[in-house]
Amino acid sequence: MASDGRDGTVAGPSTRTPRRGLSNNTVRPFLSLLGESPALGAASGGKRVPEAVKRLPEIARRKVKVKPLLPREIDGKLVPPVWRQAVYSNPELPEGAVDRDAYVVCVLEQLYRALNLRDVFASPSNRWSDPRARLLDGKQWEAVAENVLHGLSLDEPVEEHLAGRARALDASWQLMAERAG
Repeated sequence: MASDGRDGTVAGPSTRTPRRGLSNNTVRPFLSLLGESPALGAASGGKRVPEAVKRLPEIARRKVKVKPLLPREIDGKLVPPVWRQAVYSNPELPEGAVDRDAYVVCVLEQLYRALNLRDVFASPSNRWSDPRARLLDGKQWEAVAENVLHGLSLDEPVEEHLAGRARALDASWQLMAERAG
């Protein structure tokens, strides 16, 4: 089963094989900008991704023929199964060395996935910003709560409404379990 990103990994249901033809030279000019950008933030499920992205410029500059990249120098938890062979098993590299270019593209793919999951966000973007940042709290919420709840046709207190929804969901699950088994 694929991870939803909540356990520290970011791997979606992917049956694609990694792109071996995408050269590190294609993305290298953007890595320093991306790695040094203060705009990336993360929720708890995506904290590993921005940390790995910040290390990409250093990794991309590395002369791997002189000093091979080793597994202990990367975040292996960001390498999903579909990328493992490309990252760890390049026959052109010494035994135990990591394919730098494959790892860079793998991390960039994990960044894209995490942005879509909203585990990583980029401020000041509208599309990729943290959706929680727009939630109202405290006095701001209290000032508009009545209008918002009325607009949603919620006449009962929020706690009662949510408890009723939880009971309905539980009853639906129980009914489905009875029918299935």
